[in-house]
Amino acid sequence: MKQTYLAELSASDPGGVSEPVSLTCAPAEGTYIPIGTTQTVVCTATESATYRAPVSSAPPPPNVSQASFTVHVTLDVHPAGFLSPLRMAPPYSAHKRGSTVPHKLYPPRYADGTPATDLAEGLRLVLYPLGACDAEPASDISGNDYPSGSTTWRYDPKSGQYIFNLKTQSAWNLGCYRAEVSYAGILLAKTHFNLTR
Repeated sequence: MKQTYLAELSASDPGGVSEPVSLTCAPAEGTYIPIGTTQTVVCTATESATYRAPVSSAPPPPNVSQASFTVHVTLDVHPAGFLSPLRMAPPYSAHKRGSTVPHKLYPPRYADGTPATDLAEGLRLVLYPLGACDAEPASDISGNDYPSGSTTWRYDPKSGQYIFNLKTQSAWNLGCYRAEVSYAGILLAKTHFNLTR
């Protein structure tokens, strides 16, 4: 879904001396702005300058005024986070090393309230091996570059969920892992799980 900015903007000349006033913005209203980015919009108001003084042979140059604002395009993240079998709070779920761990979440929503069900290709799951769940990660396992047996992200319309089946590996360390899924740098869900023998 394309994300555009829509703003109710207006400009006027104080006292109405040189109305009408034209207003232009760059980028223009309705411009596509990618999700996860911030765009500065600069608007320029220009008066008509049709007034001529009695001793002047030409109208004065129009007065020009500028203002700017920023537009940040984000998503309305669903508060549930990851769904079962993962847990969002201790005690975190435990899974046997070498098993498949489903990562499920409800889609975020766009600004108009519709579910963002078309993000599967851009979702990114990153795992951080911690050892203990209260430890700080030293490195991560690159997002979506998981070994054979893992699936790709997909949206399941029947359950209304995004699903990624992670195939854990027998060579992975036992202990706690932090799982984070994001889209265009926007964090959608974060939790921990444990790998056991």
